[in-house]
Amino acid sequence: MVGFGANRRGGRLPSLVLVALLAVIAVLAFHCWNAASRQALLREELAELQSQAQRTEVARGRLERRNSDLLGKVDSHRKQLEQK
Repeated sequence: MVGFGANRRGGRLPSLVLVALLAVIAVLAFHCWNAASRQALLREELAELQSQAQRTEVARGRLERRNSDLLGKVDSHRKQLEQK
């Protein structure tokens, strides 16, 4: 029984197949490097946007508290004017 590779000499790969495999490996390595660098940039951008959202939320809370304080003062001034 003769296998598929029985007629090859010495079991060596032809140079064309070896070059093609090296080219595929190079292309895959480039895509992996490119994806990793894009992922790092996106993570940095995400962290920046999260910190900006947190700052905005803090500022919003401050403004809501101030608004409620001012509305309370307006109500108290109205009551004082009504009493007068």
